[in-house]
Amino acid sequence: ISLVEGQIIGANDIYFVGNNIVPALGACLSDNCAPVSSLTARVESIDLTGNSCVRTYVVTFTIIDPCGNEDPDPFMCTINVYDDVAPELTCPVDVAIECDESTLPSNTGTATATDDCQDVGISYTDAVEPGECPQEMLITRTWVATDSCGNNSSCVQMINVEDTTPPSFDPDCQMLFNYYTSEDSSCPLASGISLVEGQIIGANDIYFVGNNIVPALGACLSDNCAPVSSLTARVESI
Repeated sequence: ISLVEGQIIGANDIYFVGNNIVPALGACLSDNCAPVSSLTARVESIDLTGNSCVRTYVVTFTIIDPCGNEDPDPFMCTINVYDDVAPELTCPVDVAIECDESTLPSNTGTATATDDCQDVGISYTDAVEPGECPQEMLITRTWVATDSCGNNSSCVQMINVEDTTPPSFDPDCQMLFNYYTSEDSSCPLASGISLVEGQIIGANDIYFVGNNIVPALGACLSDNCAPVSSLTARVESI
């Protein structure tokens, strides 16, 4: 406050609390003879209470006319200053990530916030919408910035978790199988294959050549996100 105890101000003088202009007292004063503009006010006391969220000044004045007559009743003025402005919150940009990447803010970005008066805490919550594939999803991440007075602001970041990486196979994995009639294999001319071009089989599906069981492909397959058991194989040519 721009006043001190014992200070005398005019009836039309403003004063300040922080950067706030406190109106002059004159609109509330009167005198039986003297014009209001000639009256003065002496600051008797300034009482301060509150905290960083609201601060209250109670200023007690004695009103004096030009002849030195003083109003015996104290004139009290109460000024409250509130912090009611929410923090300014900036969301990280929307992102698309692969399904094997972390969805944590350390990978997808973290919101930042500033406040004119208080310290700020930042938190987030996620709402997850499943995608077309089990390992895909759309995350709606809501960021909230809250200052120590309870003022808060929010923003939304969209995180699209995609699976755009095709499965792969181990080139060193054994895919050559030999079967012999001496070991009860069907004869070569009688050993037809149980697959046809365009057929789709599961990674854990076996197939036959004659009476011989060909092991499933799964042991040689991998994917960055999906379990091997969910992979399929399409027969391109035989």
